[in-house]
Amino acid sequence: MSTLYLFIVNFRLHLSIRLSFNAYNK
Repeated sequence: MSTLYLFIVNFRLHLSIRLSFNAYNK
């Protein structure tokens, strides 16, 4: 597993969590 792959997975996970959190607040 490369560091870049882990970074992309981490970024996508964080992004999806923020999107769902924003939708929940609205």
